[in-house]
Amino acid sequence: MKEEQQILVKESWLEVVMTENSVIDDYNILKKMQFLIQKCKEIEKKGILIDATHTTRETSVLKFLELAELIRKQSLDVRIAIVAPHLVNNDDSKTFETFSSNRGIFVRYFSEKVSAMQWLTHL
Repeated sequence: MKEEQQILVKESWLEVVMTENSVIDDYNILKKMQFLIQKCKEIEKKGILIDATHTTRETSVLKFLELAELIRKQSLDVRIAIVAPHLVNNDDSKTFETFSSNRGIFVRYFSEKVSAMQWLTHL
């Protein structure tokens, strides 16, 4: 089975590069995020940068609520930057940002990686 992501450890955050044509859906999103949360805890990183530029998202709004709750329950003080130009102005993306913000979690979508890295640098 081909890996769907590459994980790089940066100075202050984990960088996750999703492979081209990978799909994030209701089935795998919680499992993937749980793995990243655990990795952040293990190596004491305060941010996650997910490069989903070439990723298809097939996730319901309800799953975003579950995801925000999962992150909150982990008591992880982390910022999550998602690079996905095709999703920046998407209503579901904005809803996820709001769900997360209401739970004290910083999640933001970006159209390009440099802005995401700058945002994470100010942890």
